[in-house]
Amino acid sequence: MSMKKLAAFYEKYFEDYGGEASRDTFKGELNYEASKLFYLLFLTSVIWLPYIPFDLGLHQFPIFAISIRIAFGVISLILISLRFTNYFRKRPNVSLTALLSSFYILTAIVTATAGEHAPGYIGGFIFVLLLSVFIPAPIKLKYALHILSLVTFLIAGTLTGLDYSSLALQYAINDLVISFFLSFLLAYTLHTLRLRAWQQRSTISNLATKAAASNRAKSDFLARMSHEIRTPMNAIIGMAELALREDIPNTTREHVLTIKQSGSNLLSIINDILDFSKIESGKLEIASSGYMFSSMVNNVISIIRMRVMDSRLRFVVNIDSSIPNELIGDETRVRQILLNVLSNAAKYTKSGYISFSINGEKKEDFVNLIIDVADSGKGIKKEDIEKLFDDFIQVDLAANKGIEGTGLGLAITKNLVTAMGGDISVSSEYGKGSTFTITLPQKIRSPEPMAMVENPEEKSVLVYERRQMYADSMICNIDNLGVSCTQVKNDEELYEKLKIKDYSFIFVAYVLLDNVKKILSGLGSKAEIVVLTGFGYAIPDKNLNVLTMPVNSISVANILNGISDTFSYTANSDATARFTAPKAKILIVDDINTNLKVAEGLLLPYKMQLDLCLSGADAIEMVKRDTYDLILMDHMMPEMDGVEATKQIRKLGKDLPIIALTANAVSGVKEMFLSNGFNDFLSKPIDTVKLDSILGKWLPKEKQRKITEENKNDKENDLNIDIEIDTVDVKKGIAMTGGTVKNYMRTLTVFYNDGLQKIEEIEKSLETNNYSLYTTYVHALKSALANIGATGLSETAKQLEMAGKEEDLKYIKLHNAQFLMSLKLLLNDINILISANNEGKQKELTDTETLKSRLNKLKEAYDTLDPDAIDEASNGLHEFVQVDEIGDYVEKILQNTLIGEYNKATLEIDALLEKDIF
Repeated sequence: MSMKKLAAFYEKYFEDYGGEASRDTFKGELNYEASKLFYLLFLTSVIWLPYIPFDLGLHQFPIFAISIRIAFGVISLILISLRFTNYFRKRPNVSLTALLSSFYILTAIVTATAGEHAPGYIGGFIFVLLLSVFIPAPIKLKYALHILSLVTFLIAGTLTGLDYSSLALQYAINDLVISFFLSFLLAYTLHTLRLRAWQQRSTISNLATKAAASNRAKSDFLARMSHEIRTPMNAIIGMAELALREDIPNTTREHVLTIKQSGSNLLSIINDILDFSKIESGKLEIASSGYMFSSMVNNVISIIRMRVMDSRLRFVVNIDSSIPNELIGDETRVRQILLNVLSNAAKYTKSGYISFSINGEKKEDFVNLIIDVADSGKGIKKEDIEKLFDDFIQVDLAANKGIEGTGLGLAITKNLVTAMGGDISVSSEYGKGSTFTITLPQKIRSPEPMAMVENPEEKSVLVYERRQMYADSMICNIDNLGVSCTQVKNDEELYEKLKIKDYSFIFVAYVLLDNVKKILSGLGSKAEIVVLTGFGYAIPDKNLNVLTMPVNSISVANILNGISDTFSYTANSDATARFTAPKAKILIVDDINTNLKVAEGLLLPYKMQLDLCLSGADAIEMVKRDTYDLILMDHMMPEMDGVEATKQIRKLGKDLPIIALTANAVSGVKEMFLSNGFNDFLSKPIDTVKLDSILGKWLPKEKQRKITEENKNDKENDLNIDIEIDTVDVKKGIAMTGGTVKNYMRTLTVFYNDGLQKIEEIEKSLETNNYSLYTTYVHALKSALANIGATGLSETAKQLEMAGKEEDLKYIKLHNAQFLMSLKLLLNDINILISANNEGKQKELTDTETLKSRLNKLKEAYDTLDPDAIDEASNGLHEFVQVDEIGDYVEKILQNTLIGEYNKATLEIDALLEKDIF
């Protein structure tokens, strides 16, 4: 094996030696470099052995010289073996120093004792002196070893009778002295260079550390700000959702829905504030999943038309109706791309138009979305187009003075499009407008088109719109749907067309409506009028069909299919479930009864079989005993949190969907849940739209049933009942607990009992300084308070929860007592309300047979696990809660039924049936 291969072999196995050395100091730097030269120990253990034959013929004391060479090899082997000890493993410079010292001294001794052949040995001594220059050892050590080795040479030579008068020896010693001073100079020079290199590296490292710290600070700041912004945004979105659940005029519903959609989009943007940092670090991710293309596009249109509503802009939309509605891609990112480009067009266009067109090119199981956004705005200079997509760039600052923006929108858009395998380009004429063209490939989930008209050949449309841009857009969308379409520009043309043919629909601008009505009445036409109006205009006649500009193939198809367009395509789904699943079985896990009650109330419209439990450990046991289609798992619970419970369930081999319930909906939480065995997550308070989406996504499709019109009218609506509780938004609480006062009153009863228990638990946890348990209890109250509408106290609990996580004892001592006092006052008010509700309801049991029948019916419902039957039978027992002697039994039965403890409820029923009153 060659020396090179030998060194490589050694380095392969010992290259990590000294890897733990710190490079923060110059001494540490030398230690680090020494670790890279450790293979020298191996080489020096054999490097002198080839000289042994020469010693036999040349050295004055051959046995002595050979012994020294062998001794040096042994020293090298000892130093090699010491590498396995912790002390030497972390200090390679110690081993290297020992090697260097022994090499210097032993070389000096062997050379000085060589007798008449010493001049030949001095050449090797000079080599050692010069070789040490490059060894990463302290400069003082090198100087000391140089001097010590030279002194040793002179002393050893004198003692062994070295002939210093020999010219050959004098010549060799002259070389030795010169090399001595030369090695001094070279060692100092190299040491200085090494020191400066380390200082430069340290400076660069410190700058890099500061830059990283600055980036972390920026990210932390953005994360904190996004978290703070979420609080008021959640309030805006939540109140908008509550408004959508009430019976409000269509125009008002349209505005409220837009508020909610805009708020939701803003939340999405807030969560993506760190996109630019992700792009810089190469951590931008595209998360593909199924989504409804029509819903996403309508959402974008709604937001942009709000932006241009008060301007002089005309906003037109042309969408290819044949684009498949169910696609697979990153819906959030696609929406972000469209909003960025459209918002940019609106920002730089003061008057004129904005045109938004989407066409699709199908290729096997993919569709290429070709998106064009054109405007008549300021346009872009040719020299500025190339830098348009650069970071923090705002072109033509003089002309665009006063226009808001950071210059990041298009840069992020470009990176998003590229990450999705698409392309973006721009063409522009300065002063006349721009056109952005985006190509985005999306996978097709289902081939059904996003919009189509039933029996299009049987329908015809007459368009009476004088604004040519709107008329062209209308005709384009109607033609795209395969429906015959004709345009007229004045009353005379309208009259002539209607005399010849009776059209199915007349699309007419609102300002022309009166004339059209007169003409239709005079001709006896049966054409259906569709009024074209700008966004935000209210039409007094509620019987008219309305199309709000800008129209698109989706809204036009709805009208032609007999569905009125109020641009609230998701309004109904916000308030009610889209399906039922009576054969589906769900387990809800939360450590507080109030939250269980809220979740149960929100799931009532789905008519599923629900099991409730109060801890992660109980959830594991229930999963062992039964089969579930889905689990809603609370994140923070005492003893065993949701993450640990999920891990244990996965260890059982259960691959059912587990959805995390969390009040901490901050950036990165989804990744944390997914990496710990969850399939998805829902933030608290639970948004019904997201809940519906989650259930639709993860429940087996074969167990989902569409809701019929009869089902939709079954929902109890008693929101007008007057209930008042100080510091509580009762309407919000009613909406959060299923939309009925009856459910809300039950939830308040459960919350009252939970609250009293949690106060005791909080006080005990503080007495034992158990901040982890304190944080968990306060976290549970935070969610429960939000669910009943006690927003202020919920926010206080949130602050105490944060203090508990940070073990901020000072903050807790300062605010906890006031929090508990306010909670006790709230519980007292709730108790008064519950008592007033029950006042005068105490009565004697007169109908024992009815009670007995209902109790037995409830037991049968438990056996079949039929949620409708359980709900119906338990509702029949409420009138007996106030009956003397049996009221406590009935209350316990209802409580156990509420949390899914059917075995305990059955025992209570049996105990009640055994009473002598029957």
